[in-house]
Amino acid sequence: MELRIIIKNHLKYKLRFLVLTFFLFFPSLHASFSPSDSSFVFILTEKTNLEHLDATITQLRLFNETIPIYVITPPKTSQNHPKRLDVIYIPLEKLKKTTVHQKYLHHIIKNPANSQQISENFFCLESLIIQRHLHNVFYLDDNVLIYTDLSKLLPVFKKNYPGMAASFDNEERCQPSFIFISNRDSLKKCTEFLFEQSKRNTDPKKALFLFKNKYGKNTLDSLPILTEEYFNDHSSRIFSNQIVRKKDFFFNNIKQFGSLFDPALMGKFIESSEKENRPDAVFQPSYCKISFEEDKEGRKIPFLNYKDKKIPINNLFVSEKNMEKYLSRSPVKEKKQLTTKLDYDSHRPKK
Repeated sequence: MELRIIIKNHLKYKLRFLVLTFFLFFPSLHASFSPSDSSFVFILTEKTNLEHLDATITQLRLFNETIPIYVITPPKTSQNHPKRLDVIYIPLEKLKKTTVHQKYLHHIIKNPANSQQISENFFCLESLIIQRHLHNVFYLDDNVLIYTDLSKLLPVFKKNYPGMAASFDNEERCQPSFIFISNRDSLKKCTEFLFEQSKRNTDPKKALFLFKNKYGKNTLDSLPILTEEYFNDHSSRIFSNQIVRKKDFFFNNIKQFGSLFDPALMGKFIESSEKENRPDAVFQPSYCKISFEEDKEGRKIPFLNYKDKKIPINNLFVSEKNMEKYLSRSPVKEKKQLTTKLDYDSHRPKK
């Protein structure tokens, strides 16, 4: 009897040791399936460059090791693209479509000219959030590189954005490459609104502005894209001479974030050889300097320098051809990536 108890206790402690060892050596896999207060979502198309996406996710993992990442994959790539073990893949055909999503698909079959990939992504997001019971979701375009630990900024999002958050490059255009979604309720209103706007063939970036105007900032509000000092010096008008009515809209909650979000302007500007501004945007990067500095872990982080002030940039929208140039590339953290296939040898798991 005593021998049986000894053996039982030995096996119990051995099992605990094995479980602990597994999670110590493979933290990314553990993070993928652990309960989390937030999530990242990417939505692929049949044209998505998978190597490019892998670099985007590797960059994201340098700063966000424990937040689950969901990737919605189209049917033709579900079986073939390289699976990462730190990502949860959801085939598009496995998502249960909402009623409004079905109506949208039915509409664009009859009116293919009204089809907008940006709009359909919102319907897919809603289906995923419902199916997986998600909240505090960060939707990212696969061209967006992240340079911060978003879990540290989550309290600011939760406090100030009860609905959704996105960046606007002028008062009438939303750039939906980085979107925070607090819960399903605001997104439900958004998909219903986008469906109605699709009947009018409204550009989704314009439609999101109209949505914000109809339902107010508690449903969709702006992220800070510039500093108040910059705005006061340069942005009382956009280049097309349209008067900006709500100046604080563009540096909304900047003191709480202590950082900026790229409205698909900064990244495009620094990678452009011609350094052209966007004429109809409030923010003109040519008036500033964007520099990269290494943090204490050796990760490159972009900063916006204006006069004597320097403020970190949380994300950059960069093109596929220039992405590698703007990766943070921390050898220490990249060794923790757990994947079955990656293009960079430094990312492969140690045997």
